[in-house]
Amino acid sequence: MSKEKGTEITINVSNIISGLAFGVGVGVAAGVAYYFLNGSKSSQNTGKRNKVDLDDDDDIPYSSRREFSPKRPTKSKRPATQTFARGSVDETSEPWDSWDKRKSVTVRVPATSANLGSGFDTIGIALDMWSEITVERADEFSMTCEGEGAEHLQSLNEKNLVCVGVKTAFEYVGEELPPLKYTCRNRIPFGKGLGSSSAAIVGGLIAGLALCGKELKVFGEDSLYSGGVTAEPEELLQLACKIEGHPDNVAPAIYGGIQLGIKMRNGKWRSSRVNCPADLQMVAYIPNVVGVTAELRKVLKSKIPRQDAIFNIGRVAFLVNSLSQNKLYDLRYGTEDVLHQPPRASVYPYLYPLMNAALSAGAHAVYLSGAGPTVLAITSGAAGDTFTQHGSERMERAIADAMILAGQKHCSKPGNVYITRPVMQGAYIVKADPPFSKGVVRYPGFV
Repeated sequence: MSKEKGTEITINVSNIISGLAFGVGVGVAAGVAYYFLNGSKSSQNTGKRNKVDLDDDDDIPYSSRREFSPKRPTKSKRPATQTFARGSVDETSEPWDSWDKRKSVTVRVPATSANLGSGFDTIGIALDMWSEITVERADEFSMTCEGEGAEHLQSLNEKNLVCVGVKTAFEYVGEELPPLKYTCRNRIPFGKGLGSSSAAIVGGLIAGLALCGKELKVFGEDSLYSGGVTAEPEELLQLACKIEGHPDNVAPAIYGGIQLGIKMRNGKWRSSRVNCPADLQMVAYIPNVVGVTAELRKVLKSKIPRQDAIFNIGRVAFLVNSLSQNKLYDLRYGTEDVLHQPPRASVYPYLYPLMNAALSAGAHAVYLSGAGPTVLAITSGAAGDTFTQHGSERMERAIADAMILAGQKHCSKPGNVYITRPVMQGAYIVKADPPFSKGVVRYPGFV
């Protein structure tokens, strides 16, 4: 009981408690009713999972939803081509469109090393050795090549793989191929098992696409990477594999790093990136002979015994796991092979002496690069600039010396050693006319 201005006010506690209980009861009843009413609406399709929206208009079955990948975490609603009109972003810029046709383009393409021992025709790695290809619109066809292997090139005409790549790009777009001038600066050794053919194919395709102003899709609209249900189209990879026949070189030439490639049951090709340990170095012993892939395939077995298949399946599993887990000590087992290296050792009698010499000098693994003749050793320990890091922390010079000595004893035409590294970037455009950079928006090197 309380008093206010002489007025007596009586408070009945039991009435207050009863009122609160009634209010809570009404609230709970309302919540339960809302739950069941809302649940009945979402369960109208009995026996079917509800669909999950990744975007406002997505329609992806829950059972098909995948973990997001860093390669492309969500589906994009971007238009078919990137454009901006005058005044929308930069008042001083000219209208820009990635589909603009171009007068000339220069492409850099990395060397690649295929197989890594056990992964015959399925795995490859991009290396820090680059060729440059310039293609220009002209009044008549012409082609010049300089640098590595220029004296061995016999087809400086439309049959050259650079020209084949450009022509394929124009045909894919549906445009007629104009007269073009080709200038090739070859820094990838020709016919040495380091992907010079794939570099020509990929460089030609990219140059052709840029000249005629065409973008190709990698991920597609409803891809597995973005939680969809279809495999990524990887259009450029399809075109490259159609020319090359297998993905082990062209996939890393396009995407960089270490790439797996498979042919799916529908005939399309699919790639997948494998982890590349950060401190790897590659020691390539390159004899003064030219390997012809078509001829070297003839020495391979037409039928594979079951025990050989089991051997290589286990080794390639070890290879991918050792790379993914950075277990470099397992690489020597993951690169072992019985499918293609033993038969090719009859053509390259120096192969196993060089492999043994490199392993004895401290290499993690050694294998025949592609179809040869290059023998490539894998080592580690590189950090920062090679020439200012203390030599005691690395093994590449000791491995190179051991391979040189073995080559002098066992190779009829000893060659050179090239020390390089893996690269995470594949082929890219370094110069274009007109440029892709416009106004205040600049690409690296003002391309």
